[in-house]
Amino acid sequence: MEHSQRRTEALGPIRERVARAVGLRLDDKACVQMALACAMRDPEDIVGFLFAKHVVPKALGARTDLAITPAEWHVMFGRETVPLRDGGVTELVKSHNFTREACKLENALRCTIAEREQGALYARAWTRGCSYVALHFVEPDDALEASLGTIARADKRRLEEVREAIDDDAEAGDTDTLLLSKFLMALADSIV
Repeated sequence: MEHSQRRTEALGPIRERVARAVGLRLDDKACVQMALACAMRDPEDIVGFLFAKHVVPKALGARTDLAITPAEWHVMFGRETVPLRDGGVTELVKSHNFTREACKLENALRCTIAEREQGALYARAWTRGCSYVALHFVEPDDALEASLGTIARADKRRLEEVREAIDDDAEAGDTDTLLLSKFLMALADSIV
């Protein structure tokens, strides 16, 4: 009950920021999706995919204010979080579309997930989905550590290389916007 209450308390400010920025009241899942999308390094395609055309410029104009904070991420998607439902996260993690991304993430995190505690957390589809989304954030380190615990020092450089590859893919127009959008929808659905 305590965690559910903290999650509800974290959702309130997100809902308020979204309503203030876009001028409409969106449902809670859409508010979480917007907060996650605005935290991305390259949010334009994701926000454009998830929301109506008239909402996109308002959201992108206020993206810094709308982005989920590290404290909100910790409460809603941290390692102690027990999602209310799967929301489709397991299906996405098992999907053929995620295989390549999972390999990159697991290779970069190989020392971290070799640890007993972090390995057990990473075995959960929920944690893999959260880690994949966090990797795309402007500030991914806090979110990854909130979801996995301590990140091994050796893995930090490899994670940076994966982020650089993601940025290169984005510049080349090779980002999997659909997969990332599906993860944002599934994660939001699993906690709201």
